[in-house]
Amino acid sequence: SEMAPLLGQQGSLGRKNCRRASMIVLSSILADNPKLIKTNPLVESRIWLNCFSNDHDIKNEAIRAWKTGHNVSEENELPPPSKMFAISLTPLLSNKDSDIACAAADAFASAMEKHQGGIEKNFTQLFKSFIESYPTIAEEQKEQILDTRKEKIVTKPIKAKAATKMSTLSLTKKKKKATGTSAITALTTIKKKPKRKTNEPITLKVSKKKERTFDQNILNAQFETNKST
Repeated sequence: SEMAPLLGQQGSLGRKNCRRASMIVLSSILADNPKLIKTNPLVESRIWLNCFSNDHDIKNEAIRAWKTGHNVSEENELPPPSKMFAISLTPLLSNKDSDIACAAADAFASAMEKHQGGIEKNFTQLFKSFIESYPTIAEEQKEQILDTRKEKIVTKPIKAKAATKMSTLSLTKKKKKATGTSAITALTTIKKKPKRKTNEPITLKVSKKKERTFDQNILNAQFETNKST
């Protein structure tokens, strides 16, 4: 945690003065503790990266720190980094700082040259990371494509025929239930009389009275008896 500022944006990945100063500090630390460069892969990666900087001041200080950590004189060539160099160098290939990105590419190539047994593995991993990070379609274009696809998708309305079929089926089922009743219930049920329409006139059937008829002979006989008396 104490070395974090030397290894981040404020140190070995920062501007020119920050990178040069961080290399000087790391060189002095490695002079007292040379094993740190082998036990801490991030320290090794940052120093190895700056050994290939385009700036001569940063490059010279980084080479001095590298040779100090490996206990090598300045006249000798640079000792190779560890075989795990690709893990920490690959993300730096796409760094915003062009000098750091170029230095990472040169450091990656030089490390592969020194570790030729792992060239195929490192190339495969490099190509894989490149394919994954390569922008095939911009995010805005993706959104436009998704919007157009959503517009084309139209929900089909439910046909009314299906609903009518369901209603007719339910009616037939209800009718079947009614026909399945016993004969006794059929006899006991009272049939409702059809309702009379309100607009129809009321007609009353009135029976004709029979006219009274008299027998003329009987009537004459009554008068004759009165005369004789």
